[in-house]
Amino acid sequence: MTESSRFVVGRIGWALGAALALGACGESSAFDPRTDHATRVPHQPRLDTPDPRNASRVDERESLLAEGWGEASPGPGEPHVARVLGGGPVPVTGAQPVRLGAFVHLADIQLTDDESPGRVARIDGPGVTSAAYRPQDAYSCHLLAAMTRSIHTVDAALHDEHGAGLDFVLLGGDNIDNAQTNELRYLQELLGPAAIVECDSGADDDPVPGTQPDPNDPKDPFDAPGLALPYYWVTGNHDVLVQGNLVPNALSQAEVVGGTSIGFARDWSQPGGPLRRTLAPDSERAYLSREGLLEAVMADGFGHGVGAEQAASGRATYAFDVPDSRLRIVVVDTSVPRGAAGGVIPRAELEGTIRPLFDAAAADGKWVIVTAHHASASLGDGSGTGGALEADAITPDEWNDFLSAQPHLLLSLVAHSHRHRLNELSGAEGPVFELLTASLLDSPHQARVIEVTDEDNGFVRVRATCLDASVQGDPVAAEGLRLGVLDYAVGWADASESTPGDRNVDLYVPRPAGP
Repeated sequence: MTESSRFVVGRIGWALGAALALGACGESSAFDPRTDHATRVPHQPRLDTPDPRNASRVDERESLLAEGWGEASPGPGEPHVARVLGGGPVPVTGAQPVRLGAFVHLADIQLTDDESPGRVARIDGPGVTSAAYRPQDAYSCHLLAAMTRSIHTVDAALHDEHGAGLDFVLLGGDNIDNAQTNELRYLQELLGPAAIVECDSGADDDPVPGTQPDPNDPKDPFDAPGLALPYYWVTGNHDVLVQGNLVPNALSQAEVVGGTSIGFARDWSQPGGPLRRTLAPDSERAYLSREGLLEAVMADGFGHGVGAEQAASGRATYAFDVPDSRLRIVVVDTSVPRGAAGGVIPRAELEGTIRPLFDAAAADGKWVIVTAHHASASLGDGSGTGGALEADAITPDEWNDFLSAQPHLLLSLVAHSHRHRLNELSGAEGPVFELLTASLLDSPHQARVIEVTDEDNGFVRVRATCLDASVQGDPVAAEGLRLGVLDYAVGWADASESTPGDRNVDLYVPRPAGP
């Protein structure tokens, strides 16, 4: 069976299963997770000064939940805000607009083995170290399954609205949280065909007695709907670095597969997963090398954009075309070779790999969306915490200048900051739209639907719509969402504020020259 046939069959199978699931849980077929239809509104506004209670600790979490800090209710949809690159009036759609493609940007999934000795829960605190230990960490697999349900709901809705659904899902980097072999396996199982998935490392835990077919805790096996669409890989710092900052070494490798944690992790042999230093060992937690990671991605299905060249180099920089369209996606690997959370683009890679990809797109008459994990402002020289100076790293201004000089570029699509944000980069040859997508793991637990249309009026429109994770019918995923809302509302999670002009947006870019 060809890859295209596989996804057609997968879509049919998923649709039949989804119809049964919707009926069983009572969810209306009219439910739409796009936030221009409805939003989720937390009951409590975020605290300016963090609550002294740590929502990641079992007893303190329960007291906060009892006060309603994790609750949210449906709210009204949020309209799209129009923005024209460089300013000017919003153009009127022409007589014959042409759809170029539609896809989902799914960023910062950070699928987490919260039982790993490689965790650093003991340093958890509001602010800089808030990601060391999240109350919703253990629910990351269920949250990803919930987002795949949303993706297929939107795929069906777009078919009804426009006669064509989604073309693919584009990952945004930080797909796993701690560069571990088992985290990548969980991710691949959840984004593969429908399957029973168990995200439980070390001992076989069942903190709340009960399992299939009614899982009631995050360590039970559960029916994952899978993703009946192709997806493409983007590398982030957490995919290849310990805690997103450090290159694995012999000492950290021995710790992560062993039974003793310096930084402490959850022990799910007890309800709520209290912190422990002594844990069940598991060889499958082994850290992946950059090359090993990409070899595993390449070996899965159609390779998700990664080929032998990328696997051999450990750098996932490549390009692919949207089917039956003049739209091309250029993927840039900004993860740092020698550590640190920020991004790096080596000058040698810019000139030897990235520029030729853009030149080839121009020669082929393709219009480009460039995507990477790190935004321009997050690029540096690699000398951050855990890193080492990369002498040939380009600066953010140099990257902006390069992008602005690409006449076929429509948009830069990035992530990393766990917030929705729209920037207009200032390059030497003019402005460039840069769109950041928030994290699935942290509040607001969203992705983006991206729809690209040649408006037949001298402009290309990029419509970006935020997408909520569909937790209906999955009480474990709903609990994970509740804990994420709690973590944010009490002020422990990083602030992820955005404005309406950062979220649902219609971006108008002058149509590149050519036929």
